[in-house]
Amino acid sequence: MIASLPMYERAETLDALHALWSGVRDALLEQGIDAPKHLTPKACGLNVWLDEKLILSQTCGLPFRTALHPHVHLVGSPQVRLPACPPGYYRSVIVVRANDARATLKEFEFSRVICNEVGSQSGYAALKNHWQNAGLSWPNAPRFSGAHRASALAVASADADLAALDALSYHLMQQHDAFTRELRVLEYTQPTPTLPFICSKQFDAALVNQALKTGIRSLNEIQQNTLSLYGLVDIPVETYLAVPTPDECRIK
Repeated sequence: MIASLPMYERAETLDALHALWSGVRDALLEQGIDAPKHLTPKACGLNVWLDEKLILSQTCGLPFRTALHPHVHLVGSPQVRLPACPPGYYRSVIVVRANDARATLKEFEFSRVICNEVGSQSGYAALKNHWQNAGLSWPNAPRFSGAHRASALAVASADADLAALDALSYHLMQQHDAFTRELRVLEYTQPTPTLPFICSKQFDAALVNQALKTGIRSLNEIQQNTLSLYGLVDIPVETYLAVPTPDECRIK
């Protein structure tokens, strides 16, 4: 079996992630499911998420709605308690350099935009949707960094002018990365459902859901705050599918 929790994995969250999985695994073992003893580090991507041996992982909402949802079970949506977001929802922060005098998105219309990857809801699709809803021309060739942190660092170091970041990822960066003092939030995108927990269709999603809830409850307050994880919300698959998807984000 495979278990991974890669989406907010960084050195400062590893102990809390392992504690979470320990609680989940104990609950699964009680149900007779011989789950792996340890998480597989950095395990993400379609090859992992589509593996029939996947007992639990977390994916981005965009690949979930464009490629994964017919082939996996939706286990639940994390409750992360971000400001101005309903339970089970998150959003992107659009960040610029703190010393950049431009005050509106319109003033950044022809600036250097950097995104983590075209398959990212918070780093690309949310930004493009927000940009076009504001009536602005989307850049012909935005740059891609490969990761939220790399995008944030590029803006902070003046190698780019603007990026959209998962608000929870940015929260973690603000806690642990000094370079975020060089950034400020220009705007926020509309909330969308949080990054879903999934499992292979060979497993009972209800059992995995209950095990995950048990694991979350087993965390102490410090661990829950470290992960910004306070529970699960049952958001229908159809709600994920209703989020607008730019054409280039669809997996061909």
